[in-house]
Amino acid sequence: MKNNIMESIHNFRDFGRYQTQNGSMVKKGLLYRSASLANASDNDLKKISSLGIKTIIDLRTYQERSKNPDRLPGNSNINSIHIPIKVKMHNESAFLWQLLSLLFGNARKIDYHEAMKEIYREYITSFCFEFSEIIKLASDSRNLPILIHCVGGKDRTGFACSLIQFMLDIPVDLVMQDYLKTNDYSHEIKDEIKKRLKKFSFFGVSIEKFLPLFEARREYFEAAYDQIGNEFGSLDDYVRDGLNFSDKDRQRLKDLLLDK
Repeated sequence: MKNNIMESIHNFRDFGRYQTQNGSMVKKGLLYRSASLANASDNDLKKISSLGIKTIIDLRTYQERSKNPDRLPGNSNINSIHIPIKVKMHNESAFLWQLLSLLFGNARKIDYHEAMKEIYREYITSFCFEFSEIIKLASDSRNLPILIHCVGGKDRTGFACSLIQFMLDIPVDLVMQDYLKTNDYSHEIKDEIKKRLKKFSFFGVSIEKFLPLFEARREYFEAAYDQIGNEFGSLDDYVRDGLNFSDKDRQRLKDLLLDK
């Protein structure tokens, strides 16, 4: 599926638009997600302005953000907020672009499918504060509409968006469906990565080995929510005790984002 909303911003979409368990609808045009804005075209910037986006939440690390800064509409009042999420595996994943490591080093030994599951577990064990801050920003009408992004808009962004959706009581099958849509919106990125990796096949390095880094998979999502069960007992307990959101806070989010 080619992204027909933006020219050069991958994986851009409204992650509202869904129906909750009690029949309410999430309002359109308030919740957006995407990959990096570093390569945004001038037309993309005009589109961002036309959508009225007030707040951009950037989940990339300091290094990612410094290397590829976002392009933002000129003369805009958009508030760009940096909430860096850097997992332990981040540096090891970067081995992908280091040929010597691929041929002789640690990157060749890593099971990336299992590594990705561990990254999602780490979201629960180490980043409660960061994800709480994201949801708090979405709970304030002064910040809306918001756009949440990281590099590919897949993992950090995908998990953050799923939390907001769950807190609005969107059914789990729809949350999973939206999470997996990244695979439909990322064919161009995946094809480019395959081209870059193809040269490594001459040294006995399988392209398939590294695909888990660039796909949204049900197992990653499930690993995070299994970790929630292990540490907190239930999603509701995680929201209350991990994210520090009371029932009143959650209701305020619903009042703001749901059509009655």
